[in-house]
Amino acid sequence: MKRLSIYLLFILNLSFSASKAQLVNGCSFLKGTFVEVGIAPNGGFGTPENAPAGYHSRPGTPIMYNPSTATYLTRNTALGFVADWDLNGFNVGTPTYFGDYFMPGTVQEGWAIAVNGVRHNAYTNSYTINGGTGFTSSTGSSSGLNFAGNIISHTINPTDIVSKWKGTFGNPTQLEIEQQTSLLISKSYFVMKIKVKNISTSIAQKVFYLRTVDPDNEQTITNNFSTKNIIAFQLPNAANKVLVTAQGATNPNAYLGLGTKDCRATAFARKSGLFPINNLDVLHNKTATLDNIFAGSNTVDAAIGLVFNLGDIAPGETVNFAYAYVLNAIDLDEAFNQTSNSFDINSVSYADNSTYNQPYNSNQNICINNASGFTWQWYLNGVAVVGATSQCYVNTATLLNQTLTAIGTPVASGPCSITGGNLPVTITLNVIPTLVPPSAPIVISPVSYCINETAVSLQATASVGLNLNWYTSATGSIPTSTAPIPNTTTFGTTTYYVSQGTAPLESVRVPIVVKVNNLPSLSAFITTNGKCLGDSIILNAISSNVSYEWTPTSGASITNAAVINVAPSINTTYTIKVTDANGCKNSAILNTIVHPLPSVNILPHASELCVNDSILLIAGGSTATYLWSTTNAIYNPTSNMVYVRPMQNNTKVKIVATNNFGCKVADSTYLNILPLPKPNLGLDIFICDTSTKTFSPGIFASYLWQNGSVLASFAAKNIGTYNVKVEGANGCFGYDTVKILGYYPLPNNFLPKDQELCSNKHLVLKVAGFKNYLWSTGDSINTITIKGAQDIKLLVTDFRNCIGLDTIKITTKECIDFAIPNAFTPNNDGLNDNFKPIINETVTQYHFVVYNRWGQIVFESNIQNKGWDGKKDGVLQPNGTYVYFLQYSDYYNIQKVAKGTVNLLQ
Repeated sequence: MKRLSIYLLFILNLSFSASKAQLVNGCSFLKGTFVEVGIAPNGGFGTPENAPAGYHSRPGTPIMYNPSTATYLTRNTALGFVADWDLNGFNVGTPTYFGDYFMPGTVQEGWAIAVNGVRHNAYTNSYTINGGTGFTSSTGSSSGLNFAGNIISHTINPTDIVSKWKGTFGNPTQLEIEQQTSLLISKSYFVMKIKVKNISTSIAQKVFYLRTVDPDNEQTITNNFSTKNIIAFQLPNAANKVLVTAQGATNPNAYLGLGTKDCRATAFARKSGLFPINNLDVLHNKTATLDNIFAGSNTVDAAIGLVFNLGDIAPGETVNFAYAYVLNAIDLDEAFNQTSNSFDINSVSYADNSTYNQPYNSNQNICINNASGFTWQWYLNGVAVVGATSQCYVNTATLLNQTLTAIGTPVASGPCSITGGNLPVTITLNVIPTLVPPSAPIVISPVSYCINETAVSLQATASVGLNLNWYTSATGSIPTSTAPIPNTTTFGTTTYYVSQGTAPLESVRVPIVVKVNNLPSLSAFITTNGKCLGDSIILNAISSNVSYEWTPTSGASITNAAVINVAPSINTTYTIKVTDANGCKNSAILNTIVHPLPSVNILPHASELCVNDSILLIAGGSTATYLWSTTNAIYNPTSNMVYVRPMQNNTKVKIVATNNFGCKVADSTYLNILPLPKPNLGLDIFICDTSTKTFSPGIFASYLWQNGSVLASFAAKNIGTYNVKVEGANGCFGYDTVKILGYYPLPNNFLPKDQELCSNKHLVLKVAGFKNYLWSTGDSINTITIKGAQDIKLLVTDFRNCIGLDTIKITTKECIDFAIPNAFTPNNDGLNDNFKPIINETVTQYHFVVYNRWGQIVFESNIQNKGWDGKKDGVLQPNGTYVYFLQYSDYYNIQKVAKGTVNLLQ
């Protein structure tokens, strides 16, 4: 892709210091030591927003609209740019500082771009209109539909403060524009670098770029808006300089310069007006003389500026340029150099006649900035380099100083063509070779050996293409290419040295330290040897600052212990190895002795005994001495056999056997006491007369009764003593005895005598005083009701469990249910004093009423045996005939009714 580079410079009598940048409501504020700058959202200078505290803004009182906040207000501290002209601080000097440079009165600063005659502007003046976008068309329209952008970042660097703006141009979008404002912190100028890139698929034709400002340099000091505007440089000239300046009419030190070293630029000064209204092509070719001057000077209140002819820009092609403000003429050359052709080495810029230190024998790619529009020829020490005609050249550094010169001839068809009067460009770079020895080889150091250890050659790694040089001293001595092998027969430290390369480019010598170390000291011993099998043996090793490793004849090693407890099963050899921090090792051998144990076992083992039994225990095994022990005393406890009678269950019996080496072994057994069976024949008893008592002691393995019977139970009916011996499931025996003390009489005569019943009546039999009842009727209660002739038997069990039987015979006869007298004599003689029915059965719902001859009730009762005493209301009734009425229900719930007359006789 073709790249074009243009550097645009605004030069002011300003200087920057305090490294500070802020972004406030779409505006960027940059604060240097001697210069302070405010950038609007459209990339022009002059903010529609008040500056933060600490800035020295003096804008007058402009009313400005900020599209970022949609506010239209008076901005008392808005900022374009101000400068401390005498570089001694904003509060020192007369005047203390100049500015604002264009904000008082009618605000105007900005830039424009035109493609094929279609132009759009980004002027600060647009913000003085309510609703202004910051962008207008060439006709003055404020729609700005084809032109937009905003500030995307600001960064504080060690030497400058950088603010970036980015936007687009065209409908449809054709160009992408990036503006970078770089405020030099300690300088009186700032440089702006611009990138214009064609992001469309068609060629952008006749592209022009304009930067313009209406300078009011000293207005805030003298109230004079006019400046003396001078076209200081216009092409062609020997240095390819383009410069327009504006100075205060009263204060020449209020100085503003706008310039560049670029053959595509034209400087102009307006005769009147805030900004140029001409097409940019006629402004560039200097034919718009009616409104502008392109040479000489004027003193007016009008705009100045630069216009660049960027030509056609192909799709994907980028054009770069920049601009700055400087307020002191002494900074002009430095500022011009920021915009002229220069060398680029590893992204670092080197101006004309700069010096570059290139490592000897290295290759370095060197390119030219702003190379577009020229054809180039490179010269080395004044001699043209054949074929070196491109923008970049690869230089090889030699031992001698070199002078590189690049001469650029303007391309005939380009904007910098000779026909336009522009001159060739010559730039020079002084290359001074630097002898850079190679880096030191990579070595392994220190190297450590143990005394008499086999050594190998020392090791070092050289860079590709370089040889190694081995030395025995840090300086002097003759090198060898063979790596030495250290001597390990004596201990101590030896230093060897190695370098790489060949003089004069030999690296430093790197030391390799070889240390030969003594073996660690070691003393090993056994605390107590000749132990019995299973006992611990203590092995000891004495050394210092080492690790330990014990290894038996067979089995796993034991590490990291100077003293260990072992219990080998046989005589065993242990090797102790110690290793110090240098990896050196020493070892010793210890032999352990292990005596066998005697053997012993108790026979029988784990026995069971019945309560109060004894057992004979025998010691089996090898010949030894013995000692028996248990919870109670043992007769002759050192014998090989003893009798033991345990007193409690799970009694432990222990034997200790000792052999000739004094080694002991023990065995033990536990004697379990089995419980005796417990037959239960019950308490001594009386039995019912004529009955038999069966004694059952329980469930056991065997039985033996007093008469020799071996049955599980015994039936007894005689008074006397009975005993049984039983054998339990564990083989132990138990005993029990019981007595029959006498006889209980059987129950008898508990039923009444035989009885005769009316055939329609019943008999209730009730027997009390017994535990159980069983009637011949099948009933098992103490009371039953009998109807009809029959023999009734009752079997009872008393509370001694004796059983008796009794019988009653019941016969029947015909009987009258009831009878009613036909007369009574209530004279209190004790005979027939009351009148009542005679009823021979149990009744319910009984009702008896007596009436006089007039039908009046003289007596009434619901009680069966209550009669009439002949009185009514306590008055004896007269003799005569009375009528009665009787009604009741019998035992079988049959209703019966009787009525008739009775005679009362006194």
